[in-house]
Amino acid sequence: MRKNGFTLVEILAVLVILAILIALAIPAYTSIMIDVRRDNYNSKITEMEIAANKYGEKIKDDIKNAGANCYNQGISSLIKKGYLLSESDYEDIILNPTNNRAFEGEIKTCYCKSSYDIKSYYVENFNGSIVYHAGDKVWYNNKIYLCKFDYPGKNLGINATFVDKNKNKTYHYFEVESC
Repeated sequence: MRKNGFTLVEILAVLVILAILIALAIPAYTSIMIDVRRDNYNSKITEMEIAANKYGEKIKDDIKNAGANCYNQGISSLIKKGYLLSESDYEDIILNPTNNRAFEGEIKTCYCKSSYDIKSYYVENFNGSIVYHAGDKVWYNNKIYLCKFDYPGKNLGINATFVDKNKNKTYHYFEVESC
């Protein structure tokens, strides 16, 4: 004689399978969302640097005459001059997609003597306790440094090194950025 419906064992088996699938899917989803936010972050940085370059081309002579120093541009000033669009109705800000707060750094627009061109960099003041990712740029001792490897943010300092055990080599996390 056949009964309609599922047995308790069959229902439990389905629930266990669903739990396993969910346990596998959540870390993958989290990883994908982190990557998407980081890509969006990099896109916004590029957009700000391009806008600063456009403005820098207008004031190229002023930047050249500044000597070795770079011209500092705040994000809000680029918004006020019409080179960027604000993401807030109340403030002139661009939101950082990794933490949903306003970008806190500034844009350094420099004249590169080797290429006779303008180059802009979004930088934040170096803080040894903050995690930086490969490609991030920081400002320290009047120089722009490029992060070459993910910096763990353990107060290691700007001259900290990264040891690649697979290649048996030591690298600096940060290198001076040149035009």
